[in-house]
Amino acid sequence: MCPSRDPPPCVPASRRYRTHDGTCNNRKRPRWGSAQMPFHRFLAPEYADGVEGIRRSIHNAQLPSARFVSLVVHGTRQEEAPVTMMLALWGQLLDHDLTATAQPRSLNGSTPRCCGKSDDDLHPSCLPIKVPLDDP
Repeated sequence: MCPSRDPPPCVPASRRYRTHDGTCNNRKRPRWGSAQMPFHRFLAPEYADGVEGIRRSIHNAQLPSARFVSLVVHGTRQEEAPVTMMLALWGQLLDHDLTATAQPRSLNGSTPRCCGKSDDDLHPSCLPIKVPLDDP
């Protein structure tokens, strides 16, 4: 179902409180950030094959996994952080916002199955994050 192109009715209460579906939270553009609206990109997408292939390095090598980059940047140190549980809750909000994006669907409407398959049998949209056996 496509959202209406007409601007949503923004009632005075939406100026003070946020709405459950995100409409009217931005007064100039009331549909921005609302449910069923696509994300806007800051940069154009970049695919290896120009359509959907996983991006590669400038030398055409496979890019490092997200886990490897995380370990290089943050290391394995165990420090007490001066933050509250609010940081974790904020992270959950961001995580759920990012991971709730639309999934690719085949012509029959099914989503690709990405678990339990070998790398050779994975659907091109499956992007597993590999965790090495010696991962701390």
